[in-house]
Amino acid sequence: MLRKFIRKIRKKDVVYNITSGRTDLCNTALVYYKTGPFVSKRASRSYRHTNMWEIQEMVLLLNQLGFRVDVVDRATADFVPENKYDLFIGLTSGGSSRYFKKYAQLLTNACVIALATTTEPSVAQQRSAARYKEFTERTGIDAPVLRDFSTGFTDVNSFVDYIFCFGDEKSFSYQSYVKYGKPIYPLLPGTSPDISFSPQWLQTRKRNHFLCFAGNGFIHKGVDMVVEAFLKMPECSVTICGPDTEESFFEAYKEKIETASNITYEGFIDVGGKRFNELASECSYVVLHSSSEGCCTSVATAMRAGLVPVVNRETGVQTGDFGFLMTNDDDTIGDIVRTVRHASQISKEEYAQRVYATLEQATNYSQASFTQSFSKALLTVLGRESKFQ
Repeated sequence: MLRKFIRKIRKKDVVYNITSGRTDLCNTALVYYKTGPFVSKRASRSYRHTNMWEIQEMVLLLNQLGFRVDVVDRATADFVPENKYDLFIGLTSGGSSRYFKKYAQLLTNACVIALATTTEPSVAQQRSAARYKEFTERTGIDAPVLRDFSTGFTDVNSFVDYIFCFGDEKSFSYQSYVKYGKPIYPLLPGTSPDISFSPQWLQTRKRNHFLCFAGNGFIHKGVDMVVEAFLKMPECSVTICGPDTEESFFEAYKEKIETASNITYEGFIDVGGKRFNELASECSYVVLHSSSEGCCTSVATAMRAGLVPVVNRETGVQTGDFGFLMTNDDDTIGDIVRTVRHASQISKEEYAQRVYATLEQATNYSQASFTQSFSKALLTVLGRESKFQ
């Protein structure tokens, strides 16, 4: 929708002057994220990752609050912004944030908001490195790190006025930023509106069938640990969905997965599509033991379809009394085995109760929840800053 209102596009790296058709905008904002949804019709409709919709919604909300918006792509190296912006909001998580400090230093007149999409980078880097070390020790394969968190938050903290963090106040991610002493406002991720739940699935789901639904970086996200755990549990089955981008993972596990009768690799599937719904009708749980996340949208997506979460705290989703929380970092594979076996043996009645409680929690992971949480955070900031009053 926003694309037709773009007045000027110089190149894909930067999209200028997004107004959503409004002519009464008196402030200017720079967003440092992705430009894809604003220059590609296909990208604007994509739900391969929820952030494609979230970026568009952020810009629309900024327009509605009086901001003319420019968007610079996170991969753009040669952009030098003019010091004309009233607000700067940009990525500060890992490799995608490599130019945040450059822009924040130049924008001395702007209110600066750090968009923290994952756990504080130094924490994420440490935990991810530990997972890769374990992988190498277990498989003998020296895997190159796929997800880069080397750009630390300490270097940019002095330029930041506020932090918008994915994950609620109790989440591992939110808590990892508290030490910096900046105001933190939680954001809840949006998920595809195409996701649904059918009560009939309560009858067709098998209690010993699990879904491992993960994004880029299978080792960082602990998919290798899930495979190792299910190799020890022939009585339980897991279907793995996600991109095949981590070559070291497949070098180590492709043959094992293909020969295991209880492990299937499905590849990337369309959320809310036919195959997604088939798996949602067969599997009872979503399982993941990630090294760190902001709020894991793949788990949140599965929860929207009523799959009960079997996860660790670092995934960023709340399990309450309905999910199964894994807490043992010293024996991750054993932790998965014990928790999966326990979950697979609960009664039909208890499972149904957990499903409906999961669906209730999952209302926090929707397009509406993202819009509400981002709007609330932004309005709070605008109310605190005298320049916007």
